[in-house]
Amino acid sequence: MAAAPIMPATFQPNSQSSMVSGPVNSTYCTMPQSQSQSLSSHQYQPYPNIQPGFQLTPSQSMSGINTSPPPWAQELSAKMDCIFKQLEKLDAIENSISLIQTEVKQLGERVRDVEVSQQFINTILEEDKSDIKDVKSDLSILRKSFDYMQVANNKLSEEIIDLQSRSMRDNLLFFNIAENEGENCTEVIKKVCVDNLDYQEPLEIDRAHRIGKLSAGKQRPIVVKFRCYPQPDAVKKSSRKLKNTNFSIGEQFPKIVQERRKTLLPVFKEAMERGKKTALVRDKLYINGVLYTGPEGSQPA
Repeated sequence: MAAAPIMPATFQPNSQSSMVSGPVNSTYCTMPQSQSQSLSSHQYQPYPNIQPGFQLTPSQSMSGINTSPPPWAQELSAKMDCIFKQLEKLDAIENSISLIQTEVKQLGERVRDVEVSQQFINTILEEDKSDIKDVKSDLSILRKSFDYMQVANNKLSEEIIDLQSRSMRDNLLFFNIAENEGENCTEVIKKVCVDNLDYQEPLEIDRAHRIGKLSAGKQRPIVVKFRCYPQPDAVKKSSRKLKNTNFSIGEQFPKIVQERRKTLLPVFKEAMERGKKTALVRDKLYINGVLYTGPEGSQPA
């Protein structure tokens, strides 16, 4: 079977130039109009010496035909390339804008969630502020109540101490008296008062006994309760006669008063050494007639 002939390029002339298209790699060709007319009569004739299945190359093109694109085609092609590049950039920009819009939408939703949360927190804070205000008011009332109760408690404590001190007003303590098993403390005290104090009046003693825990080599003091107040005061005044002996006599006080007196005794002795007039009455020290109120308090120089 004979090979089908290869059709030549088809020319469509115009007033300036003709454009060739066909199986020759779609190459644009420009030629004079005279040549275009001469070729139009042979537009359906096969080219000689062209084997089937081959395409024309620029070297095989017809003699005298300009195979390069015209300037306007080149310019158009360049503009099209530029347009395509711009379109690609626009596509990329459109994609970016779409992504930004999505992110902005998500961000807006997050902002709305944050605003709702903030509004909820503000509501809680306002409630907490109201609660704190109520708590502060209650705390202020409690503080006032505590201060009042503390003052009342101190006052009550002082009253109890005063009552205890008054109940012990008729009591005297006798120290460093030999302790014997089965002794009668009342008789022992009467003998000490007669022998060491030269107290000849009959003693009216309600009761007498030793206080404290029994300890080897230690003499426990004897507490004596007299029936009437003037007698213990008289016995106490006579205790000056025990100055050169091991015996001593003192008043009985509640424990807290004893602790206060211990802190006041050094000041009492120092004031006496300076020749000041001193008086230790229960748990209060007077120096030159002025109440001693501590190192920072007012006291005579």
